[in-house]
Amino acid sequence: MKLRKYNKDKALSKLSNKNNKKLKIGTIICSICLLVGAIIYFSFARFEATESFNLINGTAADAGDYVIAAYVDGTRVGDFPEPSDNVSFDSITCNNNADAYFDEGSWSAVVNTTKSNTRCSVNFTTNNNKWQLPGGVDLYNGMVPIVFDGNTIKVANTSSKWYDYNNHEWANAALVTSSARSKSAGSTLDMSEILQMYVWIPRYAYKTWDKTSNQSNEQIINIKFMSSTQRDIAGYVTHPAFKFGNTELNGFWVGKFEPSATTGIWTATDNSFCTSIGCANAANLRIIPNTISLTNINVANEFNASRTIESNSTFGLTASQVDTHMMKNTEWGAVAYLSQSRYGIFNYDGTCANESQAADSTCKVFINNINVGYGKDTNSNSLPFQWGPTVTGCSAAGANTAVSNTHNQTNPTCANNYTWNTNGVLASTTGNKTGVYDMSGGAWEYVAGNMSNSTTTYTYNAYGSGLSTQPEDKYLDHYLAIATDTTTMSENNQSKVQNRGILGDATSEVIKTYGNLQGGWNSDFANFVSSSYPWFSRGGYAGLGARAGVFAFHRTNGGRSPIHSFRVVLSAQ
Repeated sequence: MKLRKYNKDKALSKLSNKNNKKLKIGTIICSICLLVGAIIYFSFARFEATESFNLINGTAADAGDYVIAAYVDGTRVGDFPEPSDNVSFDSITCNNNADAYFDEGSWSAVVNTTKSNTRCSVNFTTNNNKWQLPGGVDLYNGMVPIVFDGNTIKVANTSSKWYDYNNHEWANAALVTSSARSKSAGSTLDMSEILQMYVWIPRYAYKTWDKTSNQSNEQIINIKFMSSTQRDIAGYVTHPAFKFGNTELNGFWVGKFEPSATTGIWTATDNSFCTSIGCANAANLRIIPNTISLTNINVANEFNASRTIESNSTFGLTASQVDTHMMKNTEWGAVAYLSQSRYGIFNYDGTCANESQAADSTCKVFINNINVGYGKDTNSNSLPFQWGPTVTGCSAAGANTAVSNTHNQTNPTCANNYTWNTNGVLASTTGNKTGVYDMSGGAWEYVAGNMSNSTTTYTYNAYGSGLSTQPEDKYLDHYLAIATDTTTMSENNQSKVQNRGILGDATSEVIKTYGNLQGGWNSDFANFVSSSYPWFSRGGYAGLGARAGVFAFHRTNGGRSPIHSFRVVLSAQ
């Protein structure tokens, strides 16, 4: 039989009622016969004192009763520790040679036994630094660690707790103006001093799940954090995004919002932005809330701008120490999977970390539904309505809310009380201010994932991206083309191609209804790349409604689009 996390109060209530009945019977029998009383005593003793440790009582076939006791530092405790109780799991032991393990991802004990009277002890140890990650957080020269104190952003004190993934609090950092880089811990940072904001995605292994006919249902993704020296754990696979070229990473930094710029927003005219690495325009790139997302540039512009951040003196990084690049498809998958874990928008028991997200009967990240198409710009009122960029960090009132068009570029605002630091947190990967925003809706985001023209060997397929030369392998996820038998397969036939994803990229692993363009988890859009549309875009845009989400993916030609943006990643070399 299998034993998983349970409702403690309900279990204790049942046990209390059962024990009360036994006590009454024991009293009657003891008054008649001491021998029978002794038998009752030993029968009751097998349960021990219900207040001393949690007990789960049940019967499966002929397995009989079984008990689980929790110990912290060798002492039996009254409550089964929660993930946030400053403890680490150590071991689980059972009598009767029962097969048992503790799943740290779902924070549950699993016991397989066919024998009666099985007893198990789950052992924990106190760890005063439990909030710290196994690999820590890599802060590179020029990066300022930050925390959120109400609506104030402060420089974090890294010698004390400044993040806690067990409580859905992800580590954040910023690139700031030169005058703000010397600010001490506890100092306040004004938004005008912040150039770009990033969120740390720690290295982890995730537990793969069963798929039937290329399909699986939405579920919590079980995750175990690790350091760069650790590899796959039994039953878990290290997410591939944490190997960058030949470098094993402790984690990577991802842009907290879709990027914006003082130039380059959607207009009726062409805007090439960055045509090569080292372009001066990259100094204008911002990753902050309440700004218009940068769209209408192609993959080449996005790739070049991202690569330039590390070397542009505006941002204060050391190019020999750090690598900035356009987000890859697997890196998007790593963020999406972390969001779908108990460290993101879920609690270990499957409830929502932010209860407001349960209003849609799901823990889905809410959509950013703000559209500021150029037809809404007061300088372009003669133009018809158009789809355009979004306002970064906004949330709708629901996960699947329809588009909101009552916004313009002149005065970019979120809907009332749905900015990033108020109800806008519902559009964050954690349901709070420490997460990553704009991953559902906003603008589609180009990622560096490219499908070859070949079905056997990867060959670069630039198509309409403007990126004529293939980037180094470490900057690009590779996909082989679909079969070329056009008599039985068209490039638009998703029932033939949705299973062609790669490990960890949050495509084929998260299909609920195979062959359906709305068949991703949470009904997210699922349109796989082809040789004629070889570039992935992720997350959906403001007008996609229920089809937008962290698991949404689409195929594109890589060219300019008023509804396509991108995202920046910062990591070790």
